[in-house]
Amino acid sequence: MNGHKLLDTNVLVYAFDKSETQKHEKAKKIIEACLAQKERFYISTQNISEFYHVITRYVEKPVSKPEARRLCEKFIFFSGFVKISPTTHALLEAMEINAETGVGYWDALIAATMIENGITSIITENGKDFRKILGLVVSNPFA
Repeated sequence: MNGHKLLDTNVLVYAFDKSETQKHEKAKKIIEACLAQKERFYISTQNISEFYHVITRYVEKPVSKPEARRLCEKFIFFSGFVKISPTTHALLEAMEINAETGVGYWDALIAATMIENGITSIITENGKDFRKILGLVVSNPFA
């Protein structure tokens, strides 16, 4: 699996939140490449949960909870996304990453889940924290 890429929550949010036009267009292209089977990305169940939380509360025009659930169902059942989930080992590893690097726990959990699944690359706007974690390659499509 080495070399595969995980899409962070912010990419998923920007793909559906139109309030920041340039970021929306870039994120939409990433998702469209996946829909056209030109790319295949990994996402964590944590990313899906965070997406639901953010898209229903923290964007300029929040999505209704039923609509957000439908979007999450699409992520869950879409074969172009390989879904991964944190294990109890990843929880402990995230605590270690958090203590050693100061990276927030939730980002540390994404990183620990990636590492556990042999994923070394993340596409995210939040590169600052992920760059602190040895072995992860960060790509910011919005830079």
